[in-house]
Amino acid sequence: MSGAIGRLRPPPSGPADRAQRAQAFVSAVSLEVSAKAMPALRAEAARMAQGATISIPYLPSEDDTARLAAARTVRELGFEPMPHLSARRIGSRAALEHFIDRAVIDAGVERCLVIAGDLSKPAGPFADSASIIESGVLERAGIKVVGVGGHPQGHPVMTSADRWRVLERKCQRIEARGMAPLVITQFAFDADVVLTWLNELRARGITHPVLVGIPGPASIARLVRYAAMCGVSASTSMLSRYGVSLGRLLGSAGPDVFVDRLVDGLTEAHGQVSPHLFPFGGIAQSMEWVEHYRMRAGDECLAQMSVQLVQTPDLPLRCPCCGHRTLDERGTFRICAVCFWEDDGQDDYDADVVRDGPNGCLSLTQGRANYKAFGASQMKDLPYVRLPFPHELP
Repeated sequence: MSGAIGRLRPPPSGPADRAQRAQAFVSAVSLEVSAKAMPALRAEAARMAQGATISIPYLPSEDDTARLAAARTVRELGFEPMPHLSARRIGSRAALEHFIDRAVIDAGVERCLVIAGDLSKPAGPFADSASIIESGVLERAGIKVVGVGGHPQGHPVMTSADRWRVLERKCQRIEARGMAPLVITQFAFDADVVLTWLNELRARGITHPVLVGIPGPASIARLVRYAAMCGVSASTSMLSRYGVSLGRLLGSAGPDVFVDRLVDGLTEAHGQVSPHLFPFGGIAQSMEWVEHYRMRAGDECLAQMSVQLVQTPDLPLRCPCCGHRTLDERGTFRICAVCFWEDDGQDDYDADVVRDGPNGCLSLTQGRANYKAFGASQMKDLPYVRLPFPHELP
């Protein structure tokens, strides 16, 4: 019954391999879905892989009856339910036992996420997530996987040293009780911060699977609002690294740039790492993004394979923007010296798309038009371009 957790393969040997890794990564997505959003999940279920993990948050506005019904729905749809247990909101040991027993028996729940919760004073005997782990309730009920929180962008009350000490201790206690730890991070906007945190996680010998929290596509205002609610840093510079242009702060954004950077930075040494999507803009919009990203990666893979088969013997390769032979490889973010287009793999098949990647708010179609008009993909890059050499002419 246990849901699959994707594993990143060794670093790509070429753009086509990189595209395959991107496709595999996003295909292993898990999703955060509240009890009240179950009708939306049901409507989009056909778009998700069977066995995908659906994380059910512990919201104060929803009671245990609603959460149990949600877990049953998730199981009925063919997914793996993972209810959250908010320690400080659980009124008694009996309440915890009743909820876990019903979840296991009625919905086949095998995994859960334990969190401390946001109350300053516990409503019952559980002051933090560790006290639930140590209670013995989970393993006796049949829980096999226990998720614990990871905080790449920091924690409002704990120092970095405290965060690592607590995480290591929780993982050790989960394993000692015969269960498997799973680290689930807060959502983040800066992939480099996440990669740095993953490097330290593995360097500390914590090898358990990781679900990386990723904000789903939504309006910028909504992303910033959720970040403030959850204590996640969302400065203008951090949003720009997520892929939000400073000129589009009133628009909407998806995590393409974030996921691209994450896939590029992950290696075999990072072990099992998968995306966990927070659908702030709605489940339908999130699943549309997953499909679009998967299709884009597939198109890039086919395009790169075509480049390798047809053009590789005829190096250098043509820049997709100006058409001159300035590139020794496609899709690897080389900058064309003639037009200053940064080659992120975009080509004729998606030339009209604005990726919000290294070329900002510029589509390839607009970059081509700019080059024909004034000799550079963007006016600001005009001082840096040069004329093509004779051997670079199309």
